[in-house]
Amino acid sequence: MIKQSLYGILTLALVYPALSAKWPNHERDEPENFVYEGKREHPGGFSKDFYGLLANCVPNANAGGSSIAAQWVRFAYHDMSTHNIDEGTGGLDGSIRYELDRDENIGLNFTLPSFVGHANRYLSFPDIIAVGVIGAIATCGGPLIPFRSGRAFSGQAGPFGVPAPDQDLADHLEIFRRQGFNQEEMIGLVACGHTLGGVRNRDFPYLVPPNPDPNVPNIQNFAPTPKFDNGIAKEYLAQTTNDVLVIGVNETTRSDLRIFSSDGNEMMEVLAHEGTFSNTCRHLLERMINTIPSGVTLSDVVELLPVKVGPTFLGIADGLANAYDRLTLRTDIRLLDPNPNRIVTLYWSDCLGSDTVYSAQPYNISDASSAITKALGHSPVRYWFAAPVDIPASVSKFWFSVDEGNGEPPTICDNDGEGHVIKQNKVLLAPTLSWMDSESSNTSEIVIGVKDDSTPSQIYGKAHDPEGDNGSALEIDISFTLDESIQPVGGYSFYRSSTISSLSFSFDISTVLDGQTYTEEFLRKADAHIARLQANPNLNTIVVGHSLLGDAGCERLFDWLTAGNQTSEGTAGESQAGFDKETTQDGSLTEPQFPRSMATLELNDVGMGDVGFAALVRWLESVKEKAKASPVGSSSGKEPLTKLNLRYNPIRGTADLAQAFISSLTLPTSPSTSTISSLVLSNIPLSAEFRQILLASLHLLPSLRQLYLSITGLTRSDAKLLAKYFGDPKGSCKLVEFYANANSMQYGGVKEIVKAMKNCWSLERVDMYANGFVVGDAPDRDGEDEEPDKDQDDLEREAKSLPGITLLQPPIASPTGSACGWPGLEALLKNIMTRNTFLKRQTAEQALQLLKYSRVLLRPEGRPPTASTSKAQRSGDCTSAPRPSTIPSTQATALPHRSFHSLPTEIQLAILSSLAPILSSVQRIRIFEYAANRRTLPKLVLCFPSRSLSGASRSRCVPGPSSLAFSGGIISQGKKVGQLGRVPEANHGQHQTCAEGACMGSNAVVCQRRTHRQNFLDSVGCDVYDPAA
Repeated sequence: MIKQSLYGILTLALVYPALSAKWPNHERDEPENFVYEGKREHPGGFSKDFYGLLANCVPNANAGGSSIAAQWVRFAYHDMSTHNIDEGTGGLDGSIRYELDRDENIGLNFTLPSFVGHANRYLSFPDIIAVGVIGAIATCGGPLIPFRSGRAFSGQAGPFGVPAPDQDLADHLEIFRRQGFNQEEMIGLVACGHTLGGVRNRDFPYLVPPNPDPNVPNIQNFAPTPKFDNGIAKEYLAQTTNDVLVIGVNETTRSDLRIFSSDGNEMMEVLAHEGTFSNTCRHLLERMINTIPSGVTLSDVVELLPVKVGPTFLGIADGLANAYDRLTLRTDIRLLDPNPNRIVTLYWSDCLGSDTVYSAQPYNISDASSAITKALGHSPVRYWFAAPVDIPASVSKFWFSVDEGNGEPPTICDNDGEGHVIKQNKVLLAPTLSWMDSESSNTSEIVIGVKDDSTPSQIYGKAHDPEGDNGSALEIDISFTLDESIQPVGGYSFYRSSTISSLSFSFDISTVLDGQTYTEEFLRKADAHIARLQANPNLNTIVVGHSLLGDAGCERLFDWLTAGNQTSEGTAGESQAGFDKETTQDGSLTEPQFPRSMATLELNDVGMGDVGFAALVRWLESVKEKAKASPVGSSSGKEPLTKLNLRYNPIRGTADLAQAFISSLTLPTSPSTSTISSLVLSNIPLSAEFRQILLASLHLLPSLRQLYLSITGLTRSDAKLLAKYFGDPKGSCKLVEFYANANSMQYGGVKEIVKAMKNCWSLERVDMYANGFVVGDAPDRDGEDEEPDKDQDDLEREAKSLPGITLLQPPIASPTGSACGWPGLEALLKNIMTRNTFLKRQTAEQALQLLKYSRVLLRPEGRPPTASTSKAQRSGDCTSAPRPSTIPSTQATALPHRSFHSLPTEIQLAILSSLAPILSSVQRIRIFEYAANRRTLPKLVLCFPSRSLSGASRSRCVPGPSSLAFSGGIISQGKKVGQLGRVPEANHGQHQTCAEGACMGSNAVVCQRRTHRQNFLDSVGCDVYDPAA
């Protein structure tokens, strides 16, 4: 933030009062922004790209290989088909939202999510459908269709009215007449619609045969190219068309042929001319999207503004770096075309009546173009500002200076000379304290700051959600109460309220002070979780549950994690990308580094479907590519994804999506390595093709320790793949927990898995209940011949060689004495778990025992065994720290340290190996290498006494260099083990004796002994028993 003189600014600039449109004007700005950018505006810069799925007009693999553009046009026509010109009812009114269960709308239920979550108070759901047609046609190279806003949402189903392929010409003529189109217009509208897309076997199996490969959709396209052109007319006249509605084997369903030829092909001859085709379609498609019920009036044509100031708000506790105790002015300005030499500056004046003018530079520059703006010859760019403001000074008005860098004076954008006025600062939104979604209900928290220079007599608000009640609008009154848990900031006290939680809701807040009402209008939930991420650049965990994010919200979230405020197409603003979030010298804000990685991601019951899941995969791939391109040793990817929980989401998935998902989870250095340790996909209706590819690829995730697949539709064929995974002789399965309840694997599938689990030595917890068989049923229920199980006998023989382990005796269920049915399998499974737990504990204990002595005897040169360690332990009054572990005195006398090193290496290792007989030779070698590696030695950290305490309470204990409390450089809570950290003062005086081998006192610098030991066991492969022993 820079202070200047107002006179000095104006004398150096040319003022163009009419350069930008009058501000604010939500009725104009919201539709203009959405139709020309395909995005909703939000203070702070984040919005979802509505046109993203239409990129390049190519078939979408996640939508069955069909054209998204064609689906959007079909969706709009089917919605409009309810119109009755005689009665003045129906039309493009969003009623299709309640008509998707009809046969005439088959397949469109997959299209609906594309249009959900974009509507707001000034842009209705049917308006969004109309914009979808405009974007689809423009993206595919068609004409620009003018847009008018103001369509009314019906909120209920309309009459049937979509023409069917098996209807005769008379029926079609009447249907189109009722919709407002004559015979010539009917031919043109069908041809314009059918230049995109085709007929899909999944939706119309009686028109298109299935693909020999059931995993590949079969679509027969209408036209020769996916672009919007007159190819459909040319091929029809040349009799070379592949339009199944023209050449289909069933004459009854040749509806296009009947329509096109109904006037002797005269209209099709006209449409065969490119210019005529484009102009005709522009007119007819505009007529289609403007077909509305009588009594509804549309706006004037929405034009692209040459200069546009975006939504603006003044916030308190905004989360801006180093600005919690200040206000934050968030705004943006959009200009028609990019200019690398341009300098845009935000200026504002305060509320104190002074001549001081403050300024700030943009923290980001992003591309705001779309296929529509590019067709007009423009590539707009946005300049984003987030400026800290002193609370006493506040903001009265703001404006912009635009210097094109061409030697001419800068131009001033100041709202027709009035400035962009901030109407009030008595009641302000607190963004980073708000929008914390509840885990148990679909509600959001709103926190506002109210200036407490006088006591408010009333604080209230109203929330608006245009899609709240199954698509119908909701208006809810909001009441606020003082939140005393939040300390006042700069003369503002904070008030809290709970209200609805959805993507589309906006709200107004008002307060009455001294008889005067102050209101902040049309505040939006840009995104709760993005606001929190923006305020916490080091946050590596996202946990969201029971929230109405939907596909649109998930796309927003993951698109932001991928590129921040930048779009995938834009390059403007790259100069601002790649920096950690910080405040610059002028007080403006840079964005965090993107793509941004997360260690834990939990999105339970958030309405994520295939579209949102595809966005998640794209984000994972972007993080992977970033790590791949980063130099060795850089901090990129330092927090790789380890836990992914997507429970209770309507994800189906395709084969391509499953392959992309597995690929995104593997490391860039190797396709068969991964950091993912927990994968929760329970209560998700995964498709068969997705499950098959996922289960067949589990061996590519060797770090996986938890796998939850309950209620995912697992079948007997899926069980075979799981059995192959568990029984892999290469030992790729390292699962500790596996849950697959309430599936359909049947007894045979479960039995196959359990038998394979005998070769998986890491498993400790398994559940496979309710899988399509009754407890106690015989195994031949599935048509199998049961042979006496030998697995239980094998386990009992193993147990005899393991003192201290007791196996569960299974029930006898057959004349042969073998365990049959589920009771026998359950007993076998529990015995496997018992065996694994026992051997895992033995392996860990002996590995730690072996390391204790190997560390001393195989210590690297340059680190004497006692001198430096004793010194480090005794410095800083660390009298309670234990001495390093050494060989017992009797052994030390018989075999001094130097004498041991004089022995041949083979004998040294053989002696040490006798300390851990249960370990395999590979495990022991890894421990020897670890102990002898200088890099794994802990740092020697001096201990610092506390000045405020005395005696034993002053200790700052650290582990000894040969202790087991080490990590070998592994990061723990942002610090390396051995790195001195702040000690909580609350623990003073609660010192406890340190446990052997590690400092366990409450004042210890490092007291995460269990974590460090587990890190060691993982690194040397001793986290599980190795059957090679």
